[in-house]
Amino acid sequence: MTLPPLDNRGLLPEGIHEADRQEIENVFCVSLYRQKLFEELIRFFQTEIQVAGIEIFLAGSFFSDKAMPNDIEVTIPLNANKLIDPTIKHIIDLGNSQEHERLKKTYRVDFYITIELAGHNDFRQFFQYVGEKTANVKGLNSRDKRGIVKLIL
Repeated sequence: MTLPPLDNRGLLPEGIHEADRQEIENVFCVSLYRQKLFEELIRFFQTEIQVAGIEIFLAGSFFSDKAMPNDIEVTIPLNANKLIDPTIKHIIDLGNSQEHERLKKTYRVDFYITIELAGHNDFRQFFQYVGEKTANVKGLNSRDKRGIVKLIL
């Protein structure tokens, strides 16, 4: 696992890049502000998720040259089998709008569940778009692509 350097736009290059916690810290926790934001993400996993064997994808301006990102985007994909797994129910419950706001305030994570069934949003794909805010700041098209990170635990 080696995260690629940021591209000439100051973004992680397009694609899904695998990294463990240490590598993310080494590359992106370049200030006390960013370190504290990443620590909140880890606290979110330790306090709210507490399940082994799930995939976790991270995205957003934390994985860019932005000095003070507001939060870290997170999605956990759940297939049909996981949706009926009682050990996962608490994660599904975190996906409602009230919990979304609580998680954002408490941990500064923007959390979404990717339900791997036809007709549902795949946030792994959505997070790869630059988006309006970044596009406006950097003079890009909001549909331009950027990279995201698959966290290896």
